[in-house]
Amino acid sequence: NGDSIFIFKDAFTLLLVPKITTHCPLVYLDLSLCYKVGKEDMTNVVAAIKARSSLQRFVCIGMTVSSVCIEVLSSTPSLTHLCLCGIQELSDGMIDMISRLAGSHLVELDVSNCLQLTDNACSSIANHCQNLEALGLMHLGEVRGTELSRLFLDKRAENFKCITLSGTKNLPISVIKAIVENCSNLEVLTMAGLKSISDEIAFSVAAHCRSIMQISFRNCDLTDLGVCQIAIHCPKLVMIALAGIHDLTDKCIIALAENCPCLNELYLSGCAKITKQAVTYLMDCAIGWVYVNHSTPNAPFGLLMAKDLDKGEYTRVDDLPLEPLVRRTNAIHV
Repeated sequence: NGDSIFIFKDAFTLLLVPKITTHCPLVYLDLSLCYKVGKEDMTNVVAAIKARSSLQRFVCIGMTVSSVCIEVLSSTPSLTHLCLCGIQELSDGMIDMISRLAGSHLVELDVSNCLQLTDNACSSIANHCQNLEALGLMHLGEVRGTELSRLFLDKRAENFKCITLSGTKNLPISVIKAIVENCSNLEVLTMAGLKSISDEIAFSVAAHCRSIMQISFRNCDLTDLGVCQIAIHCPKLVMIALAGIHDLTDKCIIALAENCPCLNELYLSGCAKITKQAVTYLMDCAIGWVYVNHSTPNAPFGLLMAKDLDKGEYTRVDDLPLEPLVRRTNAIHV
């Protein structure tokens, strides 16, 4: 008699949904990867769910859906969370339908990896979605997203807690700036692979997104300065991904160690200038257990870390002359 959650993994059990809904009001339904389910079967399932008006979360990854199914789903008044990742049939027109019919009550919308989508879909989302807290737009090669700026330039910006943009490489810097300067309650932000990301964006995150908990800068153009600012001003950080940023050094790791005690995930693969010694220091400083992914096959051996007594900072000094090193630092092999 209570609310129910179902995850279906094959077509046979999926066809039982209409019977199940007569007894159990579904609140969360995951139909991901049910490849053998036809469009007509999917439409029948969604219609049966809508009749009970109980569905709140719908997840459908890698499936085939019809416009009729999207229309029935979008007009379900209780729907608040919608994930339609990797659906190749998903078009700008379907996104417009979703936005118009469900935009007033949708809290989460994820259409990552839907390769047909263009800027028209972004415009529909910006026009009609009024209460979004989470938006997923990853790996959309045809999207520039200029129209998205309107989502982040009015009062709606304060609602956002999660924005994932990794791999959508054509996003202009103006959209990124609008997000980090106005979404002050953000907790999750992923921008992996966006070449427009620099220290300027990291400084804005540090200044405006003090509640950030998870952030990804994989393969972005950052330096120690940007990461250090985030470490200093975002103490709630629990996950940061910096893999593939080749210019980062131990300086940013020391900053994370000394300012982010709750950090429990750190991704550093490819950061050859970051030493294992610095990572060990961070793990010793953290409150709990920390998972660190740090694969650097080309990292040099025999590294020497030292603390500059004038600046109070740790740095690599294995390539400096020994005599000045002895005068100015306490240097030890670690």
